[in-house]
Amino acid sequence: MLHPLRHGLVLFLSVGAMAQSIVAEGAEPNGYPNYTTIQCGQQGDGVIASVADTDYWRIQCSGAMTLRAFVGPGFAQPRIQDTVLELRDAGNTLLASNDDGSGIGLYSEVRDFRVPGPGAYFLVVRGYAAYTGSYSLDVQCGPSGPAWAPGGECGEPNITNGTACPATCWNRLAGAIASAGDKDRFVFTATSGQRITFSTGPGVTGVAISDTTLTLRSDTGTVIADNDDALGLYSRISYSFTSSGTYYIDVAGYLDQVVGTYQLELDCSGVVPSPGSMTTFGAGCIGSLGHIPRIQRRTSSSGLTYVERPIIGTVMVGDMTQCPPGGLLVIGGAFQELNPSINLGILGAPGCMAQIIAVSLEAQVVGGSGTAQWTLNVPYDQNLVGAAIEYQGIVLDQFANSLGLIVSNRLRAIVGNSF
Repeated sequence: MLHPLRHGLVLFLSVGAMAQSIVAEGAEPNGYPNYTTIQCGQQGDGVIASVADTDYWRIQCSGAMTLRAFVGPGFAQPRIQDTVLELRDAGNTLLASNDDGSGIGLYSEVRDFRVPGPGAYFLVVRGYAAYTGSYSLDVQCGPSGPAWAPGGECGEPNITNGTACPATCWNRLAGAIASAGDKDRFVFTATSGQRITFSTGPGVTGVAISDTTLTLRSDTGTVIADNDDALGLYSRISYSFTSSGTYYIDVAGYLDQVVGTYQLELDCSGVVPSPGSMTTFGAGCIGSLGHIPRIQRRTSSSGLTYVERPIIGTVMVGDMTQCPPGGLLVIGGAFQELNPSINLGILGAPGCMAQIIAVSLEAQVVGGSGTAQWTLNVPYDQNLVGAAIEYQGIVLDQFANSLGLIVSNRLRAIVGNSF
């Protein structure tokens, strides 16, 4: 296990590699057989310009791996609000499709697709219905794992122990909450010391359920664990069993009222899901144009959906907003915040507080909109999960004060392996 400080050093070696991390979509049209090439660990920057627009991204897989891709809001305004993502093989045959992913609102994901060996694949992005705008596409390539085994309900009713449907490790089960009050129970066995992660998501047929609950029970029906909204409005339980035996997992709609089709996964890798997070603290100081610079994670145009976060094997992109256009921006990164903060008023910048002592710097010129982006490349390494990085922006503004600079608030990024 790496020391947390070395976690940070590994991460900061990758900070600022915008040119290598972000890939702009190619010239239109870029549908099949035209495409833009993207690699593992990169983020695509694209625009769905019209209802008919469909963007193809080609990834060349070097061998057996687990492929995950997810869509989020893009760089430019307006940012798309609702997407569809497909995975296709080199011959353009559809392999997987998703409208609304687990934990990412109305954005889409291809989740843990087992690539059997070397070959080319296409990730296809389009807007849902009439939605258009800019989007991002993250591609994560992890180690290969057991193939997902399809399964599903075994008939209704299936809510008692005697009528429960069978499940096992690496099942991806299809089911449906057909009416209010309907619940589906699955039976499985676990061994002492085994960790199983149960996750729900939208179904791939019919009308997908929008909000689920999960309940884990012992062989006598005693509730061991339950969850409502670990993945947005979908559910997840990760449990380490202390004794071998028979157990049950129940799927239901929220408040027993929400209906629709779902998927239930049983992941027996033993990896503890740990969501990546970004949290802001404090405030910046006012510039010569009357604005206070703000460092934040990127949101959708509505400001309600946050997809961007530090997850191993992906690129995290943050926004710096309300900066003086044309000014020099420096993003500083540190292993911990200053406590207490340093008042820069004594140096001629009243109201400005230094909240970190930076060990990494990324500089760029702010565009005409007063917004800039900064990046963090996070390698695929489970040892990095839990590492924390503190960020603060410094903007040169010679008319703001005698020191000639202003600062932003502080942002803390904690690396995770999931949403």
